[in-house]
Amino acid sequence: MVIVIKKKHIVLAFLAFVAATVMTLYIIPNEGSIAVSSNKDVYLESEALCRDKRQLKPQSPALEGVDVVELQISLERAGYYTGEHDGIYSASLIEAVKKLQRDNNLEPNGVVCDDVWEAMFDGKAETKLAITEAPAGDLVLVVDLDKRQLTVLEDGEEYAKFPVTIGLPQSPSPVGDFYVKNKGYPKGSGFGTRWMGLTVPWGGYGIHGTNNPGAIGGHGSAGCIRLFNRDVEKLYEWVDIGTPVILNSQRTPPKFRDVYQKGAGGQAVVYLQRALREKGFYEEPADSFFKEEEEEAVKRLQADYRLPRTGKTDANLIYLLGLR
Repeated sequence: MVIVIKKKHIVLAFLAFVAATVMTLYIIPNEGSIAVSSNKDVYLESEALCRDKRQLKPQSPALEGVDVVELQISLERAGYYTGEHDGIYSASLIEAVKKLQRDNNLEPNGVVCDDVWEAMFDGKAETKLAITEAPAGDLVLVVDLDKRQLTVLEDGEEYAKFPVTIGLPQSPSPVGDFYVKNKGYPKGSGFGTRWMGLTVPWGGYGIHGTNNPGAIGGHGSAGCIRLFNRDVEKLYEWVDIGTPVILNSQRTPPKFRDVYQKGAGGQAVVYLQRALREKGFYEEPADSFFKEEEEEAVKRLQADYRLPRTGKTDANLIYLLGLR
């Protein structure tokens, strides 16, 4: 189901940006600075963005992480690896990298840099986009995380589609209704040629390019949405600060506690907001913040079921909303 955000909701973009920026700086104070929202082109430090790409190399103890899982998946798709996706840069994985390096006239040293990622790309999956004119209407970006596809809606109608890479199971992409909060050219090759930051309050998530085009269409990021560089460059020209971005998935929601009340926030609140919206008690974007609007929506739900109008959830309400 596609939810088109009403024009009145664009007004909320600025408030969402401010709240998300404050929370992001509080949660990840050591990741560097993200450029503030501006329609001017800016250069962004890679450290401030989702944590993609480091150099992988043989060492003891072995390197571990979601980037190693991405390497395992990409090598498997390229026909070089058949082992587990355990995130360990093991001897068998190093040998797979060396074989790919030899096949592509690269030094077989087991060190994974841009040349290795690029060697895994066969060039067959690039988007064939016939559109040359920029959309003139109001845009909404809808990311279907299950289909790994980004759809551009112009005035509620489909304008273009792009394949994307999404987060790994260990680092899933967020679900919710957010906005573009900044744009720029990222420093560091792991993010491709363009960056569009999102107002996700619990991390530095964004839409960006890639130095591993062979992974587009699969799971492989630390939670960000990756596109082919050519695609993200096109999208970058269309999108302004404040453009709504809706991320959807049918994946299992996080575990819910009983009590949510004004001041709560996070991924679980997104599912709560959407459940209230599906039952007709809430009309605002699912932005992950439990505000006065959510409190009033819960009170309306409680009144409908002849329960005390406290404005906060309990175990019964979580059950009634189908969240448990």
